[in-house]
Amino acid sequence: MGDKKSLIRINYLLLLLLSSCIEKFVPEIPESDGELVVEGYVTDRPEDYVIRLSRSRAIDLKKSLPETGATVKILEGEAIEHPLTESADGAYVSKAGDFVGQVGSKYTLDIVTADGVHYQSSTERMIKTPAIDSVYFEREVRFTDVEDLLVDGIKILVDTHDPTNSTRYYKWEWKEDWEYKATYPNSYGWVPGDRITDPGHPVFNPSPNVFCYITNSSKQVLIASTNTLEKDVLSRFEIKYINTLGGELASLYSILVKQYAITENAYKYWRELKGLSESQGTLFDKQPYALPGNVGNLNDPEEVVLGYFEALSVDEERIFIRREQLKELDFPTNTCYYEKIDSVNYWSVQDYLDQGYLIYGVGGFLASFVHMVPRDCADCTYHGSLEKPDYLP
Repeated sequence: MGDKKSLIRINYLLLLLLSSCIEKFVPEIPESDGELVVEGYVTDRPEDYVIRLSRSRAIDLKKSLPETGATVKILEGEAIEHPLTESADGAYVSKAGDFVGQVGSKYTLDIVTADGVHYQSSTERMIKTPAIDSVYFEREVRFTDVEDLLVDGIKILVDTHDPTNSTRYYKWEWKEDWEYKATYPNSYGWVPGDRITDPGHPVFNPSPNVFCYITNSSKQVLIASTNTLEKDVLSRFEIKYINTLGGELASLYSILVKQYAITENAYKYWRELKGLSESQGTLFDKQPYALPGNVGNLNDPEEVVLGYFEALSVDEERIFIRREQLKELDFPTNTCYYEKIDSVNYWSVQDYLDQGYLIYGVGGFLASFVHMVPRDCADCTYHGSLEKPDYLP
């Protein structure tokens, strides 16, 4: 019996000793802090060309630092210079009409920072982008990223081809808009009383905020290559997937797809960046590191500069999708329908207003109560802007 107790004590002491030797493992992540970051391109469209300059921050800091006070210009060929003006911190702009890029011409980005360091991009020739054949959508049921929930939705697809077989490398961007409709429009306002003898009374609101508009743009890297194919043809390339959980497809939806022909070097850069951005952040994935682009320090070739300057011709196509085109999709019940419409007596209305509720309706004749709902279900400006884009029907 004594031997058994001694054995137990020895095992316990061994466990204490082992646990005291365990140290938390913190993986080393390569730092990327202080490099110049260049974002922007010139196109063949009469639009504002914006070059954004900033300095990278450590990986645990979200926002970069704008690079202000630089002298920035776009060189066209060997003799023409197009200066850019700093319109905001780190944003250098050539206004629409100052100049327009031309297919076949060559462009170089030239930067001199406030402290006199001179940077230049490689010279980029603008390639003609083939026309988009079609932008369309198809229904598809998918698992969500969270909780493996099956949801309904649509995928936006694009078809394109180059009959000359000379493009081979493509990039896309998109911009989307959709209409949001308030579920219970705030049809009444409130005129407060003295809260002693008079609680106040509702007043009809002739202009409730019913329809608002939301805009979003692409953040992912969308690229493809036909270099291994016999013909320069791309079919059914997925631009975006939209499920029915959000409000994008609830009323009116629009997406503008922009297509660019890019160089092989640009394709390799964006492919590498895409791989980094899609990393899941585990020990077995690529660690964050500085990915140099096509801009360099003229006096220090070893300095790493982030970003890629491009000269791009553009082809674009916009499509509109209305709710009535999506009758076969399964839409979840609007979350506002789950919200309880509270019947509130006049004496309590101000308390509800202070909590963010709005008046949706009023009681019957001589009734002294109103129907109230949370603001996000009654006022569309909680979600978007009242300003309707010109291109929406």
